[in-house]
Amino acid sequence: MGDRFVISFAAGAEYSEDRDGVNWFDAPLPRRWHRCRAQSRGNLGGHVYRCACGAISPDGKYWLERNSRRAARIAESKGDET
Repeated sequence: MGDRFVISFAAGAEYSEDRDGVNWFDAPLPRRWHRCRAQSRGNLGGHVYRCACGAISPDGKYWLERNSRRAARIAESKGDET
């Protein structure tokens, strides 16, 4: 994957960009112990960055909910409805 962001949504001051045009939830999962980086970024009522693992960051430096996409996939495979 490259490092080029492509605008996927734009309406006034709000916009969303995805790395190589691939949404964060469609990108391949990174390995469990990875350094988060923005797969999607934008201004949707405030700046936000999303890593392909599901983590979210307001500034691209501090990441919250790391590996949440992986956790959802595990719960789904076990039949949990959380």
